[in-house]
Amino acid sequence: MENFEIARVLGELADLLEIQGANSFRVRAYRNAGRAVAQTSRPYAEMVAAGEKLTDLPDIGETVASHIVELVRTGRLGRLEELGREVPLSLVELTRLESVGPKKAA
Repeated sequence: MENFEIARVLGELADLLEIQGANSFRVRAYRNAGRAVAQTSRPYAEMVAAGEKLTDLPDIGETVASHIVELVRTGRLGRLEELGREVPLSLVELTRLESVGPKKAA
């Protein structure tokens, strides 16, 4: 899995959490982690395969690190799928419009 794909998934997770009204610090943590992953030139998949400690990297906490490992190993993220079942698809689609973010969609 490429870094940009991991970053996209973390961003989607942040959007779904924001739509649900999750803690703003948690939402921001996922957004920051997504940006950090996107801006890193070394592939995270390579780091996971080498058994490196992802939490040593900027903006990557324990939970995000475990999500990245799950994504790299399985190509899926159970937490994202779970939230996807809880949030109506129409709200997620609204966030893809240029001027509509997760807060407006909710």
